[in-house]
Amino acid sequence: MYAEVNNAPGVAAGDRVFQVRQAKPNVDTNVTKVNRLNASAWSGLRAQLGL
Repeated sequence: MYAEVNNAPGVAAGDRVFQVRQAKPNVDTNVTKVNRLNASAWSGLRAQLGL
């Protein structure tokens, strides 16, 4: 992903394009984060996969 910065003196002089990436969460966030699949979604996925 690229981000365009238009004449931001605190960042760069003139117009610039920077390559950016999403910050990865730390280990604590990964452990405490809510599961992405709810019960009904997990049931449907298991049925499709034959588990």
